[in-house]
Amino acid sequence: MSGLRKLNAPDPGDTVVIQGSGPIGMGALVQAKVRGAARAIMIGAPSHRLALARELGADETIDLADHPTPESRIERVRELTGNGPDLVVEASGARTSVHEGLQMVRYGGKYLVIGLILPTSVEMDPSRIAAKDLTIAGVVGSKVENIIRSMRLMRTRIDVPVEKMITHQYPLAQVNEALQSHVDLSAMVPVVNHALS
Repeated sequence: MSGLRKLNAPDPGDTVVIQGSGPIGMGALVQAKVRGAARAIMIGAPSHRLALARELGADETIDLADHPTPESRIERVRELTGNGPDLVVEASGARTSVHEGLQMVRYGGKYLVIGLILPTSVEMDPSRIAAKDLTIAGVVGSKVENIIRSMRLMRTRIDVPVEKMITHQYPLAQVNEALQSHVDLSAMVPVVNHALS
């Protein structure tokens, strides 16, 4: 929500591509739809996460298993969108994501970086930012006001099963297993629940 509010995007009727099918990407998907995105395309893996993305409102998904190279993902987005999406949200943290996203987004579009939060070197062509007249923003974390707004939206306007994002619950004694399930992608959002024994 913080990033989309910062960019004031998407506009109602826009097409949005989300790079990354983890919890951040799922949140971006739900928020983009609430803000009026007419079409949302999720890029990610594994397939069970893409199935959840469809339940949460993704109109199309692009599986990394079917499109393992940046070039094939860029081409698939072009096939689905023509001139490119109005907004691309980087939520994967992948090294190639910015390079890919800048090629996907349409002329005059917007690009939001929320997944690459740790220092890393990435391949990208910055001339595309000027040549395509792009608006780019990034955020890390969220302001308290956006957390409150998001909770209100979940109670009043979000009609998709966001609770399905919590896929595993562990007792405190299994905190290491909970963390590992997030790392190996077997869980979307693992929760350590002190009430479990």
